[in-house]
Amino acid sequence: MVNETNKALEFYAEWQATAAVIIGMLLQFALGDKRGMKIALVIALSAVFVALFIVPAIFEVLGISPFSKVAVSIYALSALLSAEIIALCITVLPEAVRLRTKQYLGVQNDRK
Repeated sequence: MVNETNKALEFYAEWQATAAVIIGMLLQFALGDKRGMKIALVIALSAVFVALFIVPAIFEVLGISPFSKVAVSIYALSALLSAEIIALCITVLPEAVRLRTKQYLGVQNDRK
């Protein structure tokens, strides 16, 4: 009985984290620029990448339980920050990769 309860609670915590990532992505789409499916796909993929690889490392370093409310909040914020992480990667990448990525996404430099 205890084992089944633990499995149910673990499933609930994973579902809650997944829902937080999805809601964060939807909020980013609602608040962001409507440029097309390419940007939406890149934001979704980056949010999933951050949720799978970066957020668990943050939990381990900070000692946060992945089943806490703080963890769910971090998952949601990671989805909201995924576009900014893409922008940071574009800034640090070599010039050829940067230009190709901007061309693929259809974005322009607006700092001029």
